Amino acid sequence: MLALETELAKAQAPRPDLRDGARPGNRYQLAELPKAFPGFDWAVWAKPQGIDRLPAIGFTDLWRAKRGEDAREHTWEGAKHPYRLDHAFGSASIAARVSDCAYSHEERSEAVSDHSILLVDLA
Repeated sequence: MLALETELAKAQAPRPDLRDGARPGNRYQLAELPKAFPGFDWAVWAKPQGIDRLPAIGFTDLWRAKRGEDAREHTWEGAKHPYRLDHAFGSASIAARVSDCAYSHEERSEAVSDHSILLVDLA
């Protein structure tokens, strides 16, 4: 994982640009990454994390369920591009209890962490 993060961090864009979630270049779904960033095997990256298998076994991406399929937000600033690396998946019973699911970018902006925090509110 360190080698991957090192490769992603080699060509960092200016920090203000990376924090701007509205920039078109800051938003990608896993299926879009190979076309947007050829030469990196995104499926191999995603597979060990199990992200690609979770929906097939009944788990819901809680953030996407609340924000919509077309919603885009990044949680980590790579070398050239930001990525959405932080997720919360839940079973159907958990997904039904989610009242909100949102990222807090303040901690990343203030360098408390290099990732945004994902907040999941359950009712």
